[in-house]
Amino acid sequence: GKLTGHWTTENTDLLDNLITSLYTDPEKNSELWIATTGAITKAYVNLPFTRIYEKSGIDGSVNNVCSFNGSIYVSTDNGLFKSDLDENGNRVFSRFNNITSQIIPLAVAKVANDSFLLAGSNLEGVFKINPNGKTEILQGKIIDAEKEDVKRPFLARSIFQSKVKKNRFYFGMINSAIRVLDYNNGLWKFVSNIIGQKGYADYLNELNNGDLIFGTLFPDGLYRLHFNDTVPVKYTAAQGVPDSSLNYLKDYNGSLCLTTGAGIFKLDEQNDKWIPFDEMTRGYTKNMNVDGFAANENGNLWITVKDKRYYDILFTFDEDSMKIYRGGALATLPDLEFFYTTSIDGRDWFTKFKSLYIVDRERLELKLPK
Repeated sequence: GKLTGHWTTENTDLLDNLITSLYTDPEKNSELWIATTGAITKAYVNLPFTRIYEKSGIDGSVNNVCSFNGSIYVSTDNGLFKSDLDENGNRVFSRFNNITSQIIPLAVAKVANDSFLLAGSNLEGVFKINPNGKTEILQGKIIDAEKEDVKRPFLARSIFQSKVKKNRFYFGMINSAIRVLDYNNGLWKFVSNIIGQKGYADYLNELNNGDLIFGTLFPDGLYRLHFNDTVPVKYTAAQGVPDSSLNYLKDYNGSLCLTTGAGIFKLDEQNDKWIPFDEMTRGYTKNMNVDGFAANENGNLWITVKDKRYYDILFTFDEDSMKIYRGGALATLPDLEFFYTTSIDGRDWFTKFKSLYIVDRERLELKLPK
């Protein structure tokens, strides 16, 4: 036969490697009961997702995940981790370049012939990681600026590469400013610091004309910064912003969408107003507390809502119908807020506290809710 896995105390939550008996209910074969010395363990063997956590080499609460140069990078509160394959072909992680400070944003960037990964630290500054593994902090001689203070390392909570001006980068800093830098052949030219907003910029996005739209936390706020301007303008109730929590900001099918405690809104660019947009779920999320969303390359939509507990819900669409996957196997995901979801190699990756959950869409066979 073909070896498909090897479970031990090193890579699972088994308490002992001496297995005395196994049992599975024929009517419920997703569960395997394992008897070991002094303990009984229940394993979910047919769930449509894989969990990656500390036994896989990750340390700390997971903040972000991305694919870069053939490897998976994971940022956590305890550093940056990179994937590799062990001798059995299992994906394992190890600390990258001895980076131990909290890393939150990861941004894969490409400018002309240069490609690199940016990782924002809360202590050391922003790391630039090249495909060959060489790492440097954005500071000193690689910053083109007249003032010495902007050449010092800065701490970033969010990073966004412009889609209009490809070499422009926006960094939402921990001190509430947004730093704007232009990249050219290894050098970073200082453009400006945006300081007119309250709270730190947690979500950054951009319109086709280059205007920056961003959301802040502590306090919640939503702003528009016109391209090449330095003074952001706050959106208010007069522009349709609801009197509720402002949770997440992201593109969806050509529209800039905002998830809130009162449903989903999109920006009406012609009138510069936010209007309800729960038709993206065909009305399902109307007036719900929508924490965040992510769309994959197949057009499927993941949405996290708060309804007594957090639910991660999958919406699939065809021309005439929509299917909603809620509960079932997905109910075994932790009851935690939306933080980050992305698609890598045809699978959807969720960050949940100290774990990553990788959903295999082909195995996701759930009963539809009644």
